[in-house]
Amino acid sequence: MKRLVTILTSCIITCLFALSVKAQGFITPLKTVQLNTETIVVKSDGKVIKGKLKTATCVMGYLKRISIKDNAGVKHKLKASQIKTLKVKPSKMAKMEMLASSTENTSKISKKRYAEVINRKWLIYERTLKARKKDVDVLGQLLNPGFDKKIKVYVDPNARTSSIGGFKFGGPKSYMVVKNGKKAIIVKKKNYKKIAKELFGDCQKMMKAYKEFNYKQFAEHVFYYDQNCR
Repeated sequence: MKRLVTILTSCIITCLFALSVKAQGFITPLKTVQLNTETIVVKSDGKVIKGKLKTATCVMGYLKRISIKDNAGVKHKLKASQIKTLKVKPSKMAKMEMLASSTENTSKISKKRYAEVINRKWLIYERTLKARKKDVDVLGQLLNPGFDKKIKVYVDPNARTSSIGGFKFGGPKSYMVVKNGKKAIIVKKKNYKKIAKELFGDCQKMMKAYKEFNYKQFAEHVFYYDQNCR
């Protein structure tokens, strides 16, 4: 009887974990940077600046420079290389934009996605090295907060999406990804099976759990790796 209880408990835990894995997803990105909203900057030297974001300069879609007016009225101009983390509180208008751009359903936004966007407290941008030969610091919008200890997934400004008649569906076809703090790489739908083995291949437990790597499950894979792999 004791052995049966142990087996049942193990099965329940396994099932609950499987459900939690499948429930994970990347957050809905914001296409534009919000200005004049509450902002927190953590600089590379650890100094924290709180205030409002006044300007944001993007180059080829990547956030490169900002200026923030702190709560004392002092304006700070910062390059991406000077910033560790940028947190911006989204406005109501920004949340509506995120809902409108949600690709989970072309005609109806799910309750889960609606709650995720409406309850969002911060948009998080982090410094990373752009995925190119020359080292270039950019600020990437983090899409997997909460399960980003090992692999960080950011918006790829140049990502394409599938569309029919102006309606987008299926999510972006690429992401900017950083593993263990190294230079970013671009993970694309068309070469995901190869890239997945490079990203997750050092975790035997994961390679046994997933015989195939489907791009639609990318968020699930990142979550599993975060929770189960050293």
